[in-house]
Amino acid sequence: MRKNKISIMFLILFVASKIYAADLGVGISVWYADWKMESKTLGTFNLEPALFVGPTISYQFEDKWSITLIALATVNKYDQDISANDSVKYRRYDVDCTLNYQISRYIKCFAGIKYLAFDFNSDNYNGINHGVGPGAGIGFSFPIVSSIYLLGIVSGIYGYGLEKTDNPPAGSPDNRNFYSFGINSSLQLAYYIQAIETTISAGYRYQYIQLHYLDYGTDEDSKYDNHFRGFTASVAKSF
Repeated sequence: MRKNKISIMFLILFVASKIYAADLGVGISVWYADWKMESKTLGTFNLEPALFVGPTISYQFEDKWSITLIALATVNKYDQDISANDSVKYRRYDVDCTLNYQISRYIKCFAGIKYLAFDFNSDNYNGINHGVGPGAGIGFSFPIVSSIYLLGIVSGIYGYGLEKTDNPPAGSPDNRNFYSFGINSSLQLAYYIQAIETTISAGYRYQYIQLHYLDYGTDEDSKYDNHFRGFTASVAKSF
């Protein structure tokens, strides 16, 4: 079923590229990121990096206006050792849909929707944590030499969501509402290959998410700090 969904998604992208010539960009993005989790109750965990992969779509419908969609998911799972006899595995999802406005040749601003989620499972329980909310930020694109550019973005994000757990550990609720906020930033070098209208970029990305569970102990007990950092790259073809 998952393979069928992926095939249908790329078929739609292929058909769309034939309809909206010269206005559509389609590509793939990767992010190899580690995960540092910090909380007062559980302590600090440093999880080994996992690889995010997913499609990117951009559509310019006016001279200064465009829409961008980036949907990433981890190919391998994060692995957290809770104790000698228990570990939890996580698969993360990171989706952005933004409306962009080109302020000048080099600077743009954007706003949109951010969806963040992870499913988790161990020998004793499993569940999903997912939230959605608004985000906004600014980006720049500065030429360095012919066809090579320095790209950067920084944005703030806010979300609200629900965590559902089947057979939770003793003392933990089945459902927990939460809110979150944080920042997302990246710095990349991009190379535009004019002959095939393709842009290749590579750089570094950092994301910080602070998550607060509602009605769960004190404010400090309910707070979880999450840091994601690692190398990122993408290839995008213009049609």
